[in-house]
Amino acid sequence: MTKAREAPDTRGCIVGVNSSHSHDISHEDTNIVPFTNDQEGILAQYLVIHTPKADDSEEARPPTQLADLAAQHGSEGSRPRWIRAWSPDLHDDRIFSLWEAVNAEEIRATIQKFGFLDNMDAHPVNVREWGPADVLEIGPNE
Repeated sequence: MTKAREAPDTRGCIVGVNSSHSHDISHEDTNIVPFTNDQEGILAQYLVIHTPKADDSEEARPPTQLADLAAQHGSEGSRPRWIRAWSPDLHDDRIFSLWEAVNAEEIRATIQKFGFLDNMDAHPVNVREWGPADVLEIGPNE
């Protein structure tokens, strides 16, 4: 019998974005400490920042297969799993989506396959959710 492995403790890991332009984030500008081990298949959460393509022409594209994406990748156990998307206010052209995946490439391939926001560049950033309860659990001196 194979014993289930726990995800590594990632408290204290940092994900930083070194960019002075909030709309111009590239893979090279991110300093990512991954929260996953691709070889072990541990799933991690990725915040994908979708930014308008600079050279976006008005070329015709096939329609986005949004319903198929939601049906095939929107439920528990799907891989990668699309969890949610957010659209900021009208003055911000970016869109943010949250995914669960083994790696960023898995997300990029799925986005391309379904034409999801194909008029935008996708920048997956490996993230870990934490908040006040996590800070208090660790304690003030740790």
